[in-house]
Amino acid sequence: IDKLRKLQLASGAFPWMNGLHEDRFISQHILAGIGQLQQIGQLKAKEDQLTDITDKLINYIVSAMKSGDDFYYDSHAWYALSYFPEKLSGTLNLQYKGYVQRVKKEWLTYNLYRQGLAALSLARMGEKSLANTIANSIKDRAVKTSDQGAYWPKARYGCFWYELPVETHCLMIEVLSELDPTSPLLPDLQLWLIRNKKVQQWGNSKATSMACYALLKQSGTLKSQDLPNIKMAGESIHNLAPAVKTEAYSGYLKTVFSDEEIRPELGNIDVSQAQSTSFGALHWQFTDEVQQLSAQSEGMSINRKYYLKSGSNYAEIKSSQQAKIGDRIKVVITLNADRDYEYLLLTDYRPSGTETTEQISKQGYQDGIFYYRTSKDVTTNFFINRLRKGSYVFEYELWVTQSGTFESGLCKIESMYAPEFRANSKSQTLKLGR
Repeated sequence: IDKLRKLQLASGAFPWMNGLHEDRFISQHILAGIGQLQQIGQLKAKEDQLTDITDKLINYIVSAMKSGDDFYYDSHAWYALSYFPEKLSGTLNLQYKGYVQRVKKEWLTYNLYRQGLAALSLARMGEKSLANTIANSIKDRAVKTSDQGAYWPKARYGCFWYELPVETHCLMIEVLSELDPTSPLLPDLQLWLIRNKKVQQWGNSKATSMACYALLKQSGTLKSQDLPNIKMAGESIHNLAPAVKTEAYSGYLKTVFSDEEIRPELGNIDVSQAQSTSFGALHWQFTDEVQQLSAQSEGMSINRKYYLKSGSNYAEIKSSQQAKIGDRIKVVITLNADRDYEYLLLTDYRPSGTETTEQISKQGYQDGIFYYRTSKDVTTNFFINRLRKGSYVFEYELWVTQSGTFESGLCKIESMYAPEFRANSKSQTLKLGR
């Protein structure tokens, strides 16, 4: 509160950064944040200290709305003000009626975020019928999946503050939790938000704070201590590993079995799901001959082929074919992603007897994504900071430098911060001659 008081300008507004001029959106975002904290009961002991800050902020926003020249900002302003209906004066009635009439005529042309703003502000200020019509339309456009939850595919990144998918998704949870609190869609919306965090960052502190508010407001699932019952070989994990502790609030736990502790029946896992949303992963690591390993996929799939260059043409190398020293081989890696990912490492083990034609690390662009490629002694690595759902092809070339029969090793990709999402190809035997 002291920080807010120091940052607030004489006009009642807030700047984006200390030392800058007033910023209308940031001011409205702060007012909405104060309202949200009050709604979940986190400011009861400090409401008196916030009264002066809030009153000045509301006066600034009301004054800014009088120009009426930016309907995007005005839509967000009514949303922020709707947390404090008791503080709004009667002089705004005419302006509010004008806003309602405009929404009635135009809401079908709004993007998802603006529709959410309109639905909440109208519902809180008495226009329940129109608000419910908008909310029902929002629900009808959600896409539900069995494992990823529910989301809106058209909520994509754009250049502006009203074109951010995480913030939009959080706003939709707020809309339905107020207008249709028993909707069966709500748990699926929460699941998508949590699953999204497994493979991507929420983006920034603004998105993260909105996600936390949406999860806390939506239901009591995060407060629940009703945890899943996990059994291995028919015995509770807490009996098998008495030292394992469950983290307070989050319910997080982790244990490792190694060497003589591992026995085949531990592979029989039974999870009795609690009522609250939860997720986890099991990793069983072992070593084997590379040619015995099969292709694996979890969330992504990857395939690699080799092509021998002959003049200006390339022909796929079959098991019976032989490349010779001095020949040029193209490596073609096909990657399929079932969802959006961030921070991936694609590692391709090169066959012994070959060297990459490009040794220098560099940035690259292919099939709509940017990556950074490095070549090590035995691998070529692609660092990918963002990957959209879809299919992609990566290519690079090798020189044949030694003769013999060699295993190519695996080509694999892994989410750096959610390693259960990974895939690898099979190894391939290459015959290299003189």
